[in-house]
Amino acid sequence: MPLPEHELEALGASLLGLEVRGSCLEVGTAYARTLIHLMSLFEDGERPPFVPIDPMTYFEGQAEKVRANLAEEGFSSDDVRVLEMTSGRALAELPVDDDPFGGPLAFVFVDGDHRITGVTTDLRWARRVAEGGAICFHDYRPDAPGVRLAVDRFLPPHRHVPREAPVTSRLTVRTTGPSTGP
Repeated sequence: MPLPEHELEALGASLLGLEVRGSCLEVGTAYARTLIHLMSLFEDGERPPFVPIDPMTYFEGQAEKVRANLAEEGFSSDDVRVLEMTSGRALAELPVDDDPFGGPLAFVFVDGDHRITGVTTDLRWARRVAEGGAICFHDYRPDAPGVRLAVDRFLPPHRHVPREAPVTSRLTVRTTGPSTGP
């Protein structure tokens, strides 16, 4: 289900309000609607690199639909690098010392596998977020227990990622220092 307009606006405000610049990662992209909204917030030449990661198995023809939606909005492979794989595989295959994102991430939007194991894997991207960057979780609500449990277990021992007030079903955390643990 697409994000409601007020959540898209809040998500965009989180991205535009960052003082740090760098690549933007979207974990889970269904039809690329949220991705297109976020990319559209920037003028050509000012847009940071955007990288969606999705295994493209949500529905038949998902990869083609994502690429068609991006093209329809005027975005090419020069504007966005679509990684057709799971978040866990991307973490394993994209080494930090040869970072394909061009440095630390500024922004991560997590809306992929909603099971606790999937979200826990997605939380590993926090290690690649620059100080001052943000991680936003969609479906942080009681009827998505995998998302809530994984995030609520992750945050207390990781004091360098304090939470902001949730906006409907979206929770944003900001990095205030380097990752200190697994």
